[in-house]
Amino acid sequence: MLRNILMLASIIGILSGCLPDLAAISTDPPPSKPVIDVNTGKVLNMWIPKEMHRVETWKYIARAEERMCSDGDYLGRHIDELSSSQRSIYKKYNDDGDKIWAYYYYYDSPAAPSRMDSVTVKRMTVFNLYTDRNGKIYGCTWARYSGGYHRDHGTDDWLTP
Repeated sequence: MLRNILMLASIIGILSGCLPDLAAISTDPPPSKPVIDVNTGKVLNMWIPKEMHRVETWKYIARAEERMCSDGDYLGRHIDELSSSQRSIYKKYNDDGDKIWAYYYYYDSPAAPSRMDSVTVKRMTVFNLYTDRNGKIYGCTWARYSGGYHRDHGTDDWLTP
């Protein structure tokens, strides 16, 4: 009997090396990839205007939009194909006529996952869409911030179509 238990324990030990690292598996979307300027090869910084279109939504919808941006679902599309909330404010960032479009999703998020009460805080995901002078999207990036972040840290250099 003891011999069978030892044999079973050693088989489990050997097979455990074949299992995937469960700690590395995550359900979170991958972080937003930076967008590279096609002309200079430099990484473009996230642009956060003080005044941009807010879409109040549920957290899961914001996460889906983040995934679409990260997966490249907007690449190659024309900016006019998107909803008006995604193309209500922009700025030119080079002399070739390329533009950065900005909007954000605003949602409730639990204050602390371990708490049992219903305390929530406002969060926002800011999106930047990068278009060439013809309006073709060649980049999308996003970042998460606390609600109202744009009022204190945003810029006033925006334009409307």
